[in-house]
Amino acid sequence: MPVPAAEPTGPGLQRIFGVIFGLAIGVGSMIGAGILRTPGSVAAAVPDAALILGLWTLGAVHALLEANVVAELGASIPSAGGPFVPVQRAFGEAGGLLIGWTDLLNSAASIAALVLAGTDFLALVTPAAAPHPLLLAVGLIAGLFVLNAAGAKESGIAQIVLTAIKLALLGIIALGAAALVPAAAPIRAQDTIVHIAGWAGIVAAYQLISGAYAGWASPLYFAEEDTAPGRNLPRALMGSVAAVAALYLAINLALLHVFPVAVLGRLEIPVGEIIRRLSGPAGSAAIGITGFILILGCCNAGLMAAPRIVVGLARIGLFPRAGQQISARGTPQVGLAVMAVASALLVLTGSFEAAFKVVAASGALTLFALDAALFALRRREPTLDRPYRAALYPLLPGLALACDGLFFAAIVWFDPLSGAITAGTLVAALVAWSIVRRWRGSGAAPTDADA
Repeated sequence: MPVPAAEPTGPGLQRIFGVIFGLAIGVGSMIGAGILRTPGSVAAAVPDAALILGLWTLGAVHALLEANVVAELGASIPSAGGPFVPVQRAFGEAGGLLIGWTDLLNSAASIAALVLAGTDFLALVTPAAAPHPLLLAVGLIAGLFVLNAAGAKESGIAQIVLTAIKLALLGIIALGAAALVPAAAPIRAQDTIVHIAGWAGIVAAYQLISGAYAGWASPLYFAEEDTAPGRNLPRALMGSVAAVAALYLAINLALLHVFPVAVLGRLEIPVGEIIRRLSGPAGSAAIGITGFILILGCCNAGLMAAPRIVVGLARIGLFPRAGQQISARGTPQVGLAVMAVASALLVLTGSFEAAFKVVAASGALTLFALDAALFALRRREPTLDRPYRAALYPLLPGLALACDGLFFAAIVWFDPLSGAITAGTLVAALVAWSIVRRWRGSGAAPTDADA
């Protein structure tokens, strides 16, 4: 049985979100400035057009396999907190604390990195902003804090609008590229995948692509606030992955239409080059505006989702009880303040860089834990109400489990630093868990998974 939740300390989260918001938060979390840069880095790692498109397609299939798992878990346990909620239910406090606190760290680091990148794009529009990146980044966090503090409904509407603008911008860019004159140089076919880049290059490229798809699980954080999670959550998860996959493939096809792979691999911001060609003299400003809008939507999505982790952790005693506080307008006010301050501090100190290196590795670990949680809960709680059941169980969930395990192992093998940081995070979380249990004494009974 799960750890008993503490008594609520104020108004609860409001059931106000539907499938449109779920799609907006999923799509908005995935599409960021990364898609402006990532295609070039991927082409540098795997200089073959067919392989590039294949890896982007594989990323979408991988995300859909995971969405199939997460949809069942979220629909069955529609509680605030994100991935740690089903993991804690399946494996007890240690698993919940590990995934929950790692998720908080990644969220703060991601927001900090995104707002700093946002100031770089803003400087292309207003050069006077260039000398003050830290001040502008903190100001951006403060502005988003005010927006989210206004209420869950208001921040949700803002997310829908920002996502619609992002989709329109990237759609226009992808279509506009078709009108550009393609490069005359032919793209040389290569003999084999291993000959092209080696397995290290393939893993590095896929790690970047996985990061570009990261965020698809964002609707899970709002399961408790969904008007019909059993119906809406699967649609939001799978619909957002499908929409973004189609857009990413269209953008990569557009880039490969314009640039030979060898040239694409040397471009720092490939999509920016498309924007520059389409915009003419206003190219730099257009790149800046596009990048800033993409980042703004991601930052708002992150600052909306992360406070729900605080709420969920506080309910089971893995965060100070004050973290449960919800405003009358449905905002997790303490969680929002905690995440805004943590992100701002990471911006000011620059210490987010080390933490951000582990995002891909810890993300793979989180997905592996979710896959395992699905199997554990099917065995331990066969009578649990499951409005959505993972398709082709156990085949597809088993395939997701194997993919995530292999991906995590490949990251650790080819990127030992990420493995070391992830291991350190694991140890720190387990130490923290033991301290929490000792501090609480007999205040909370162990779960079945702890026994």
